[in-house]
Amino acid sequence: MIDEYQLLLKEAGFAQVEYLGQIDYFAGSPSAATRSIAGSFRACSCVFRAAKAPAAPLPMPHAWTIPVPISSSATSSKQSNAAPHGDMTLDVLGVACGAIEPAMKRTLRTLDSGQVLEVRADDPAARLGLPAWIRLTGHTLLATIEDDDTRTRFFVRKR
Repeated sequence: MIDEYQLLLKEAGFAQVEYLGQIDYFAGSPSAATRSIAGSFRACSCVFRAAKAPAAPLPMPHAWTIPVPISSSATSSKQSNAAPHGDMTLDVLGVACGAIEPAMKRTLRTLDSGQVLEVRADDPAARLGLPAWIRLTGHTLLATIEDDDTRTRFFVRKR
C-alpha cells in the first residue's frame, strides 16, 4: 500500500518522495470501542515528505480590504458607521483565535440567514484571523470595533 501511495505522489509530479512512518490516531481514543474497531481495520495514517517545483508563477491575489475599525468612542449622531445590532452575542474573551472559529461556526448554525452575530474577542490574532475566516466561509463582516488595545467586537451577518 505504501508503494502505491509513493507512486501516486510521483505521478502527481512530486520528487524526492520519502515515507516517514505511520501514525495511529485512534490509539489515544478514550473509547475502547473506537480503538477496537479501528484496530480491526488496521486504520492509521501514513506520513510522507515530498517536494514539487512550482510549474508557473502564482496568479495575482484578489484585492481584499480589511474592514476599517470603528472607534467605540465615536458617538456623533451624524456618523453612519455606528455599531450594528447583534441578534446574538458570542463572548470569547480569553479564548485563543483557533478555538474562536469553531465556536463561531456552532453559534452561526443557530441563527437564521441575515441575522447578525456579535463576537467579542481579545486574542490579538483574531483581528486578522476572524475577518479572513468570515470571508472564506461566505458570511459578511459588517463592522470591526476595537474597544481598546486588546478587545475587539466583530459583527457578522450570516449568509
